[in-house]
Amino acid sequence: MIRARRVPVVVWLTVPVLWLSAAAPALAQHTRISVSSSGAEANGSSGSATVSATGRYVAFVSAATNLVAGDTNGVADVFVRDRDTDADGVFDEPDAVGTFRINVGAGGAQADAPATGAILAGRFVAFRSAATTLVPGTSAGVQRIFVADLVTGVVELASVSTAGTPADLDSDGFDIGATADGYVVAFQSASRVLAPGDVGSGGAVFSRTWPERVTRRLSPPLPAAATGEPQQFVGVPSVSPDGAFVGFAILQPIVVPPGAAPSRTGRVYRLRPDGTMLQDLGVGGRIELGVSPESVIVVAHSLLLESKWVRRTLAGHDAEPAVFFDFMRPVPSNDGRYWLCFTYGNAFLQDFLSGERTALPFGGFGDWSADGRTVVTTMPSPLPPGATQAITDVYAVDLPRLLDADQDGLDDRWERLSGLDPADATGPNGPGGDPDGDGLSNAQEFATTQPGSLMTLATGTITRYFAEGVTGPFFDTEIDLVNPSASTAAAVQIRYRTSGGATTVQPLRIPPRERRTVAPAGEPSLANVDMSMEIESNIPVVADRRVSWDASGYGAHFETAQASPSTTWYLTEGTTVLGFNLFYLLHNPQDAAVQATIRYLRPSGPPIARTYTLAPTSRLTIYVNAVDAQLASSDVSGEIVADRPIVVERAMYASRAGQTFALGTASAGVTAPAASWFLAEGATGAFFDLYVLIANPAPTDAAVTARFLKPDGSVVTRQHTVAANSRFSIFVDGIEGLESTPVSSEIVSANGVPVTVERAMYWPGGFFDYYEGHTATGVTSTALRWAVAAGESGGARAAQSYVLIANPGATAGQARITFLAEGGFGPAPLLVDLPAASRVTVHTSASIFGRFGVLVESTGPSPVPIVVEGAFYWNAGGQVWAAGGALVATPLP
Repeated sequence: MIRARRVPVVVWLTVPVLWLSAAAPALAQHTRISVSSSGAEANGSSGSATVSATGRYVAFVSAATNLVAGDTNGVADVFVRDRDTDADGVFDEPDAVGTFRINVGAGGAQADAPATGAILAGRFVAFRSAATTLVPGTSAGVQRIFVADLVTGVVELASVSTAGTPADLDSDGFDIGATADGYVVAFQSASRVLAPGDVGSGGAVFSRTWPERVTRRLSPPLPAAATGEPQQFVGVPSVSPDGAFVGFAILQPIVVPPGAAPSRTGRVYRLRPDGTMLQDLGVGGRIELGVSPESVIVVAHSLLLESKWVRRTLAGHDAEPAVFFDFMRPVPSNDGRYWLCFTYGNAFLQDFLSGERTALPFGGFGDWSADGRTVVTTMPSPLPPGATQAITDVYAVDLPRLLDADQDGLDDRWERLSGLDPADATGPNGPGGDPDGDGLSNAQEFATTQPGSLMTLATGTITRYFAEGVTGPFFDTEIDLVNPSASTAAAVQIRYRTSGGATTVQPLRIPPRERRTVAPAGEPSLANVDMSMEIESNIPVVADRRVSWDASGYGAHFETAQASPSTTWYLTEGTTVLGFNLFYLLHNPQDAAVQATIRYLRPSGPPIARTYTLAPTSRLTIYVNAVDAQLASSDVSGEIVADRPIVVERAMYASRAGQTFALGTASAGVTAPAASWFLAEGATGAFFDLYVLIANPAPTDAAVTARFLKPDGSVVTRQHTVAANSRFSIFVDGIEGLESTPVSSEIVSANGVPVTVERAMYWPGGFFDYYEGHTATGVTSTALRWAVAAGESGGARAAQSYVLIANPGATAGQARITFLAEGGFGPAPLLVDLPAASRVTVHTSASIFGRFGVLVESTGPSPVPIVVEGAFYWNAGGQVWAAGGALVATPLP
């Protein structure tokens, strides 16, 4: 059954939580619906359950003969269960319920043919039947669409022409669409008499409107199939709740070998009921229409092809469709955020905001109420105890009670997203707890929760930061997160701070050893903004960010989140020469304004200083090219000193040959100079050019030693002097012995003057041929465990990911690489040998397809300290590795 929702389904985030009130009725988790008014068990199977907006009314089809008196026709009928006949707001009270048969003709005439496919919309129930006794003059042998008015009790034909001619060929009533009020019904029919000029090939989608009682053909005519070819046909109609759009699919049967299961493929369309504005939404076999064009969901077998919530939590605008296996008849909320998914004998609730999937203890196909409280579904008896016949019954399931395992009044999903234990109703996890110490109890926070304003996570929260983020027609931002824990799920909240000071919050839950992808542009308030991000979690998570641009995705840059704000930051790489555009990005996470002074360091000449004011909880973008004429064509490093802690990044772009920002890089700053730095990634040769950038913000010259580690364990060493208050570049390709090799770099200040270090790689070929590049800052310490979140492999752009592991010590070692896949199904770990004083490249895309993170752990009897980076590439516009990025992995305890 495909149908329109009646009002937005918002479940626990926006529905007033009346069921928390002491006066609210205590409903059972499961209530059997397919019973008589007196509660007698049905003596036949029931199905096709559909529920009203508030859950009060449930329509269903049943073969039972004992649900109402006088049921002697011996066929399946359509029934409506009123769960609140005294209208006091309490469902399923004894003597306040009723079951009624509604497919009854004038004078109580019983149907002489079975009914199928009921749909409840407003005051109407639509169903499919070949009955001739419900409407006078109906001929036998044709399945038609009927509509019963629950107020007047009148049954009418929907599959009838405006002039009153009934359909002369079958209508496909298993898929009926309706508006929220039921005054527009859409259906498929092969009849040729319902609209003028209908040739009948492959059928068509029609609408019938009340009270006008006008029938219109909505889908375009289909050409007749050639001899021996399967005929295309139209099916699965859907109507948006307000009637503004009708959706349908044009399906092409696929020829399969004898004995194989039938199959079909097709394209899905959306149009206005008057036939204007036909839109091709792409490959698909089903469609659901929500309250706005943004919330359309198209299903092609197991693929979700369009949904703003799917884009937000599972895929970027330029990514492959997200895949869900075993989806059968998903029922979405109006805005597409929630999907109630019924599979073979199982069901679950998918939240595309948080990414959480909640298993539900019932199966069969069903529906849920528009207020998000009630699910109706078919389940084999006995469930719950008390049923005595092994037949299929219809049950109503109370979601608030079902999703509150400890019955403490707090929704289990909200508790998990807030880092609470849903199985514990006491202490800090209970309704009276206040783990974040803000003076509000858990019950108070839950009762007042609105989208974008979840509770602060409990004491011990870990926060990481991104200063850069941008969305819009040109740019797209994606956040990749992995939970490296082997046993504990991570409760995560992402706070987006725009340049205008607005804040949006997104909750997320990441199972152990899994990856999640977040695309903030799916949220309307973040669809066209500059922003920074703060990521809070109850346990350590790894967060990487990807910014890509242009519809073709010809450019990208990556960075990992920073551990904390600081009052000092240093940016080593930067240039404004030969068309490069240089931007400094400053995020103020404070609730007060911040003053920040930047000293711009050049290869020669005194620094240039400027002071800026950062508004509270906001992001400031500085276009360095325009700061001063002396910075309009120069290499530049930056020293930033603020009066309160902030977060700083740098982005740099260059346009080439008609491509705006064909090349782009970004890196976060470092918070202090140091006497020793290490860079794991690096490659030279005909394709890559490698630069090591050194900034000296001190008033004294720095004497530095550069050691370059090759895969075979050999080391090339060079000495350099970096003048005081200046920036220095090493072109590694130009060093003898390093002309064409992977390489890691170690920079040490021999005279103890601290410096900052960054690496830049550009490709392909020489300086004037570059069309892309990436950068990464050095690290000052090694670790035994590192993680990268941003891996991707394959897809339309042939994405490739690499992990670069440097072992700077004198002892050989070994590393274990564990794949943290999206969905949790990764390949077996890899073991990699690490020669002493060497750099090892691991092509992770050779082991896994799709989106993934990696956990890199130094192993063996005596694990050696290592440094890890990630590098990522994909093709676009016919160019190999047109886009790419790199980042330093996140060290783990």
